[in-house]
Amino acid sequence: MIVNLDEERVRQKIALLESAHPIFAWLIEKLSEHPLSFKINPELYGLDLSPDSSEERTDRRAVKFFLHGKERLAVFFYKRSLMPYSRNRFAYGSLYRHLAELSEADLNVWLDYLLSGFPVDRKPTGLRRSLYLDIPE
Repeated sequence: MIVNLDEERVRQKIALLESAHPIFAWLIEKLSEHPLSFKINPELYGLDLSPDSSEERTDRRAVKFFLHGKERLAVFFYKRSLMPYSRNRFAYGSLYRHLAELSEADLNVWLDYLLSGFPVDRKPTGLRRSLYLDIPE
C-alpha cells in the first residue's frame, strides 16, 4: 500500500506519471494492492519509493522506476546518503525490462529485494552493478 496518498504533492506526482505512460498506472495499482507499506517521494524523478519506516534516518533504502527510451523500464536500487544535504546515492544496481515483458512476478521480486535490504541471495535476475547511463535524481 502507498501510505502517503493523502499528500497533495504525491497525488500530483502520480497524475503526472500516469499521464506520461500507462506503465506507471500499472505500477501504482500494484503498489496500492501490496500488503506492505511504501512511501512515494514526489520531489524526485520518476516513481521513487521507499519502504514506510518509522526509522527515517537509518532506513535509506529506495527504488526508482523510470522510462529508458520508449519501450524499456529502468529500475534503480539504491540507498540515500546519511548526510541530509547530500545528493549522493549508494547504488546496488539497476535493471531494464521491455514494457511488453513486465509481470507482477518481476515487480514482487524487485520489492522483495528492496524490503529485505538488498541481500546478495535475493538479487533480481538481470541486475547490473555497473550502470551504463546517468540515473536522474
